[in-house]
Amino acid sequence: MKRLLVECADGVVNAYSYFNALPGEETDFDPELRHQIAEGETTAAKARAILGEPTSLYLVPSEILPTDPSPPEGASYVWNYAFIDKTSTGAGKDFYIYFGADDVVRLTHYFEILEDE
Repeated sequence: MKRLLVECADGVVNAYSYFNALPGEETDFDPELRHQIAEGETTAAKARAILGEPTSLYLVPSEILPTDPSPPEGASYVWNYAFIDKTSTGAGKDFYIYFGADDVVRLTHYFEILEDE
């Protein structure tokens, strides 16, 4: 399964959300690397160097950005790293990084999906 959602605002792409669960093509990331991302310190350039390219990007506000948690005050954009194993249990993981206009991390949010519900 592949999924791509695109949100446009005034004719311009405002957000996209992508994941690929096809064997051998999966979007994935190492969740342990998230501990190297420090709120109020890490820049977008440093986060990209640590984690690679995000699978999704949202400009704030966005209709397709999950609202739990809500973007913090001053958040301008959000990156997401995602993995969903749709070929077996449906388990997965998501890591969201909220950045301010100064490209510094404002908030991070990680969660795991343990199995299909």
